[in-house]
Amino acid sequence: RVDRRQRQMCIRDSEEGDDEVSSSILDDFDREQYPELSDDEKVIIVEAILDESIRPALANDGGGLEVIEVEGPIVRIRYQGACGGCPSSTGGTLRVIENHLKSQLDPEIKVHTFI
Repeated sequence: RVDRRQRQMCIRDSEEGDDEVSSSILDDFDREQYPELSDDEKVIIVEAILDESIRPALANDGGGLEVIEVEGPIVRIRYQGACGGCPSSTGGTLRVIENHLKSQLDPEIKVHTFI
C-alpha cells in the first residue's frame, strides 16, 4: 500500500517548493489507461481526482474522506469529520463520488465505504 504521505509526494508540484497539489498529474494522465494501472498507481490518481473536485465540497460542510485502498475497480473510502455521521454520506454523497470517479476514470469503478 502507498501511504497518504507518499501519495501527496507523488502529486505535489515540485516547482518552487509549492505545497499545493499539482493538477499536472491529471493533465498528463491518459484516463483510458486507468484500468491497466497497478492498484497503488490507481490510489494516486483517485486521490488527485478527489482533491480536485470532491474534497473541497465535503470540507465546506465540515467533512472529508480518506481513500483506504483501491483493489481493481473497487475504491474503499472512509468518511471523516461531519461526513462520518451524516446519513446522506452512505447514500447520495457516496453515489455522487462513485459517479464522478466513473465519469473521470473508469465506468466499472465501485465505491464502498470502509467502517
